Amino acid sequence: MDTLKLGKNKYAEKIRSLILLGLTCLFPLNQQLHLKPFPSVDGFIIDYLIVKISLPELLLVLLTVLQIGAIREFLRNSILTRYTSTGFLILSVLTTIFSNYKLLSIYENLIILLLILNLGVFLKYSKDLKLDLFVKSVKFWLILLSILGFFQFFLQKSVLNNYALFGEFPYSEDYYHVKQKGFLFEDLIPPYAIFSHSNIFGGFVLLAIMFLGISKKDSFYFHTLTVVLLLIIGSLNIFLCYLLWVVLTKLPKLKNLYVSFSKTVFLLFIIYFLQLFLSLNYFSYSGNFSLYRRLYMFDLSINLLVENPKYLFFSGYYNYFGIAKESLYIYEIVRFFQPPHNLFNLLIWQYGIVFLISFLVLLNKAFQKIPQDLVKFLSVILVASMFDHFFLTNHQLKFFVFLIIPYSLIAKNSIK
Repeated sequence: MDTLKLGKNKYAEKIRSLILLGLTCLFPLNQQLHLKPFPSVDGFIIDYLIVKISLPELLLVLLTVLQIGAIREFLRNSILTRYTSTGFLILSVLTTIFSNYKLLSIYENLIILLLILNLGVFLKYSKDLKLDLFVKSVKFWLILLSILGFFQFFLQKSVLNNYALFGEFPYSEDYYHVKQKGFLFEDLIPPYAIFSHSNIFGGFVLLAIMFLGISKKDSFYFHTLTVVLLLIIGSLNIFLCYLLWVVLTKLPKLKNLYVSFSKTVFLLFIIYFLQLFLSLNYFSYSGNFSLYRRLYMFDLSINLLVENPKYLFFSGYYNYFGIAKESLYIYEIVRFFQPPHNLFNLLIWQYGIVFLISFLVLLNKAFQKIPQDLVKFLSVILVASMFDHFFLTNHQLKFFVFLIIPYSLIAKNSIK
């Protein structure tokens, strides 16, 4: 638990402090620079294929430049981090070589690699991180985005209607994909706040309340706010993940329950095979477009792997869209260009089965070394990842998880 000193360059240290402050306070911002030309599949411009540069990502790059010496030192002293970053770099190069979207692959894989490297530095020099400031930042954003979300829901339109302030997505009934069927409200636009989809907003709310719980800063009022938000957002999956968190951490008879990696994996297998079973008969759910699309895409991602086993060793970064397009054309109702709504299936498509196995092995090691509160946090994240891909594809949630890990360990006084 040291403080990083950048030699005699006091200006560099001040800049680094400002960057840390910016990451701590501005991580949810959604303004993005979209690089042209916009890639498309048979004329359909797909948002996931556009290279988007955000302020948190720029801050991360600058931070890496400033603490490159500390990163080198950490890599020399940490065999696990060295192997992890080297292995990911190799897989990133391979998936980029075979990708039809090389600039996108280079940029997004670079950001993930920088997150891995800087996480190691954060853990070593944890005194540089201000826990109280990050807690206040999370509370501020949760309250501010909740207010914005409530206005969006009750007005049924956007409040700012552009990216001018902090990135509110243009929001009206004209965006047909916005209007959806929730589990309480039908034909209402769910709140998005400053995210590109209501489910991502739900993921943010889930992460926020879990972090506040780890840092012992949650309260009855924050849980009430969380419940109300998740109900009007209308994401049953995220709401169930919230209930799982409450069961594991708040119920007197279960909060002391020891959660192991094997228990978590067992739960994930149950959910995965339930999804697999339901997807075999996805036509039965055509009355619920959201469920129908998800099950169809899950079934499609599995079938394409079975028909083309070479893709188990990665198809090339985001080549999934080009491979799946013919099947998506068959059913107009599911002509819905998104990755499979299961992070594990997406990881196989992007990086291959070897990466997924290595990822689970590293998680197993992490579960053995971190406090139970953080184990339960990661377990809920893994469960949520069975229903969506946003922890990999959305920069806001990706940075939130990146920040939560070191700050949570600081809160538990468990950085070694």
